[in-house]
Amino acid sequence: MSGIEEMSNEISESHDEKHSGKDGDEEPEADYGNDQLHGGYVFYRDRKEWADLEPVPQDDGPNPIVKIAYSEKFTDVYDYFRALLKKDEKSDRAFALTADAIDLNAANYTVWHYRRVLLQALEKDLRQEMRYITAIIEDQPKNYQVWHHRRMVVEWLNDSSEELEFIADILSQDAKNYHAWQHRQWVIQVLELQKTHSSPYLTAFLVDMYEDMLESTDCQQEEILSKAMELCEVLAGEIDTIRREYWRYVARSLHNKYGTNYRTADLPASTEPQSCATD
Repeated sequence: MSGIEEMSNEISESHDEKHSGKDGDEEPEADYGNDQLHGGYVFYRDRKEWADLEPVPQDDGPNPIVKIAYSEKFTDVYDYFRALLKKDEKSDRAFALTADAIDLNAANYTVWHYRRVLLQALEKDLRQEMRYITAIIEDQPKNYQVWHHRRMVVEWLNDSSEELEFIADILSQDAKNYHAWQHRQWVIQVLELQKTHSSPYLTAFLVDMYEDMLESTDCQQEEILSKAMELCEVLAGEIDTIRREYWRYVARSLHNKYGTNYRTADLPASTEPQSCATD
């Protein structure tokens, strides 16, 4: 079971608990998110709780150059999504439909924007939304729209305490994930994290990444080496002082291995390699 499916089941169970214990004479509320989870998918056009809404087909103009062959399910979901937008409906059923739309196309900016509008209008649980976003990023780690959505929710929560650890986990799978690095930069710069939030593990990870880059490319070696050396000094002098000598040893090793064109004068004083004896 994927992370997204687990999140869907969690949301389903939460909904059942929320609406249990009502009077038997009272008509139960429609469960908008579970039709496709228990049994086969039920088209929105066939759901009685959606009978009041007229679907809005996609308008490609009178003479489209290329007509995309959308699946029947995709057409069904997005026709009702456009109907919700047209009506500017803010409801639980609209919120549930955005999850179906995202499942079909997680790169659709309009769906994510509408979901954010609904999150605020319906005062949804943002912690639960973070779990939902995490599952999607783990499944699609290079999707810009979901990273942007995560940034917005973190801002609303005003809590970035779990972000650096989460980003480190994503980067451990692919150190070249631009979106993860961009999000990390935002976490540090925009939220102005205190220096006490600096992670020895993450900084050491950066040193390892730069070393891998030095081994795999001949381009910009001086610049890459300079960044690695600076991080070693930060680790030695500020955030991992208990292993000060180790990080200075790493800096010397990097310099000796890759610093043929790197001027000794450019090295931080504390990481300058020891002078060799001369005859």
